[in-house]
Amino acid sequence: MSTAASAARRATADSAFRHFGLSMRFTVVFSNDDGITELGAWSSCTGLKVDFRTETVRVGGDYSSEVKLPAQVSYPPVVLKRAMETQPSRALQVWLGKLVTTWMNCDQDSPRAPAGAVDIALQDVHQSVVASWSLRDAYPVSWSGPDLDARQNAVAIETLTLEHTGFLPPDHL
Repeated sequence: MSTAASAARRATADSAFRHFGLSMRFTVVFSNDDGITELGAWSSCTGLKVDFRTETVRVGGDYSSEVKLPAQVSYPPVVLKRAMETQPSRALQVWLGKLVTTWMNCDQDSPRAPAGAVDIALQDVHQSVVASWSLRDAYPVSWSGPDLDARQNAVAIETLTLEHTGFLPPDHL
């Protein structure tokens, strides 16, 4: 096969896959009035979901059907997991410590715990963003460290759980 044909085949293959998001390539960034904090690389992100709840209304005299009306939109917590590493895990602990200090110092002028936007960006093989979600009013509700057991040879995993008020564009709600 000629070099030109091989290059053309590679270019075609690259263009065919470049827009597919790869589930193992995503970034997580927290931003609020205090600035931007990169939360590092994560191996798992679950909970990117929106539920459209409905109410069932029965129309008097109509026994053959029901009417479903929109009731509420809800978002579950987003859960991030990753292997513990020296620098990223330490940076996360420092970030969580700053949030706790800020929360403890809330007063009547700022009664609400500081929240911000958590931006999750899905990337393709070329590290271009394919899709992104911006979790509004996001804040951590839980961090858990690894289960330590000298009898097992496993990677130590840390987990961060984030609550938020949604990721759909607000102008469409």
